Amino acid sequence: MSSARNVSYQVWRGAAPYFAPGVGAAQIGDGATGICSNVGGAIACTDAGRLGNPAANPFYLVRAFNAAGAPADSNRAGGFTFALQPGSP
Repeated sequence: MSSARNVSYQVWRGAAPYFAPGVGAAQIGDGATGICSNVGGAIACTDAGRLGNPAANPFYLVRAFNAAGAPADSNRAGGFTFALQPGSP
């Protein structure tokens, strides 16, 4: 039995929890460029200015492609940050 390996990736960011790639979402990396780097096969992605910003609560999805070009989507993940509001005196 052989297993299909992923040969490329896309990283997508959307503003809604259940966004679809290409519909109200932007491709922000491909596993090696954009917000991502590939060092020795280890892929790392950062999104400076969005994570930790209460005005931007982004959601992310990774789309992997196998050698035949068939895509498989990850679960969507989101980052939430809330600004502190002063209390009553």
